[in-house]
Amino acid sequence: MKHRHLALLLLVASAANSAEPKQLNKPDTYCKEAKGLATVTSQLPDYKLSSELDSPAKQLPPMTFKPFGILSAARGQPVCIAVVVSNSGVVQDVAAYSPTHVALSRSERKQLLSHKYVPAQQAGQPVQSIVLMKAWSD
Repeated sequence: MKHRHLALLLLVASAANSAEPKQLNKPDTYCKEAKGLATVTSQLPDYKLSSELDSPAKQLPPMTFKPFGILSAARGQPVCIAVVVSNSGVVQDVAAYSPTHVALSRSERKQLLSHKYVPAQQAGQPVQSIVLMKAWSD
């Protein structure tokens, strides 16, 4: 049986490991460039991409996300997930947007909805934002 290495990347603020998120040196732009993101942002005109704000949202530990189901459905492709974060740091909604034929399971959705964030800020004020995540296996 082939051993799968699983990694999850918070594109805008932190990379996850088993202990706690860490700052990224070079954020991955795969999910920011995915076609489905335009649909997400058009449905949430009052929300800005966290990565484009003065201070992006930062996920607080612990991070628990086991994306085995969605990665299996994606058949080897990376999966892009939008996490909608309120100006108080509460996750309001989550959805996979790329590839278009995959969706989060109830369990995966529940895991992501339980995460807490330090909210993004613009001009020193907390704002609503969309955090982009990428899950992949190799």
